[in-house]
Amino acid sequence: MAARTDLTDALLALIPEDGSRLSNAELRADLLDLADEPFSDEEFEAAKDHVVAMGAAEKARGPGGGLKAAGISPPPRQASASGNGRSRRNGNGAAATAAPTIAAGTTAASALTGELRNQIDGIWNAFWSGGIANPLEVLEQLTYLLFIRRLDELETL
Repeated sequence: MAARTDLTDALLALIPEDGSRLSNAELRADLLDLADEPFSDEEFEAAKDHVVAMGAAEKARGPGGGLKAAGISPPPRQASASGNGRSRRNGNGAAATAAPTIAAGTTAASALTGELRNQIDGIWNAFWSGGIANPLEVLEQLTYLLFIRRLDELETL
């Protein structure tokens, strides 16, 4: 069965940009508000499969299923308020830290893929590890670097 275009478009708009997931129940409820006419379970599953095949989302694992943005790590979980003094540690015994995610405002449909995305992620990770987390500051530094590189190229010529 082919996926209905209106359901597919509505699903694309519902995918959270921060990497969190929407369960099937949440997706159905939101789609019922957006859809022009009722839809069947088969149409819902076909639309989900189509969005996943487009690469705009991944099927979420765990209870409730659902969808999440493709290639984006979910937001870090808040530390529990259990007060037992324990913290989560990574494999080498150091306290685990949250990895940077794609900037807010990036839609699942416009997310970059492939080698270019890996290069951009590498640049962002370099800035994050250097202590620069403000996107405007990162762009300012990139502008300086490009300007200096151009000056160097002109001088070499």
